[in-house]
Amino acid sequence: MKELLADHPLYLLVLLPSRPSDAFLKKLEQLSRFKNWFSGLNLVLYLCTDAPEFDQGAIGQMLGFPITFCKESLDSLARLHSCTQIKPVFGTERAFAFSSLVLYEGHTLLLQTRRINSQAIEKVLRTALKVQSKRLKEQLSSSIDT
Repeated sequence: MKELLADHPLYLLVLLPSRPSDAFLKKLEQLSRFKNWFSGLNLVLYLCTDAPEFDQGAIGQMLGFPITFCKESLDSLARLHSCTQIKPVFGTERAFAFSSLVLYEGHTLLLQTRRINSQAIEKVLRTALKVQSKRLKEQLSSSIDT
């Protein structure tokens, strides 16, 4: 199956603020529980975080699967995907990014969640499974027809 999906990756953008640190680590741990599914469904993960660059190597090792770190800032990607919330800070309004999963097929947005938890990850995986199974059916029917 993996070979048939090799030319059809899906892209999962993970927007993950690093504060508070206990929530950050919990969300990373939740993502790592599904690493076999990410690999099997040919999901290419992009992590966008405001964690310092020296922490990114440790994050990659902790997750235990290939992940690409986005070069764009978390704030700009959060604004682009409408993943910000306004909170008052010392009397002024300030925008904060919140955790989100964004699934793409090429440039087409398939799904966006407003949080990262087991249910949200399972929803992403169900959507990816539906898209990839459709792709497999198309490939198998075209190979049988030829």
